[in-house]
Amino acid sequence: MRTGFVLFGRAHLLILASLPAMAALLAWSVRRNPARVRRVRVCLGVFLIGNELVWQAYRLRVEGFRFP
Repeated sequence: MRTGFVLFGRAHLLILASLPAMAALLAWSVRRNPARVRRVRVCLGVFLIGNELVWQAYRLRVEGFRFP
């Protein structure tokens, strides 16, 4: 599969830089308002569950069912 994505190109470096920036932004936001801790934790958990479901659906579509 060929894409226009260049390893360590401009887009890749922006993505890599955005990860610690978002982590710092979330930490700063929660420190300012401790009531947001639960909301941020639940949102991140829902995102991880959704990501896992999408990944498993993709694997099922591409590889089919494979018994471990």
